[in-house]
Amino acid sequence: MNNIVDSFNKIIIQLNDKIKTEKEPKKLELLLERYQSAKNEFITTGKIETDLCGGVMAYLDSYSDYMNNPLLDDMYEVEKYIERAE
Repeated sequence: MNNIVDSFNKIIIQLNDKIKTEKEPKKLELLLERYQSAKNEFITTGKIETDLCGGVMAYLDSYSDYMNNPLLDDMYEVEKYIERAE
């Protein structure tokens, strides 16, 4: 359980950092909102109802910094966790 919460925390920190550097951060803000909501759901209920599947793809559609990007690894880890839990 802590592992997935740690992944959420890393994602939230990295998204916040990236938002600060973007001229048009709206897509990142939407992703951030979803991950914060999902983290809160998981902490309070042990389940994730917020749909996060496709977050990695949404990021890749908008940004080209995919090489050695730890954010994508953490997002992928959360998506896989959700798939296994369903």
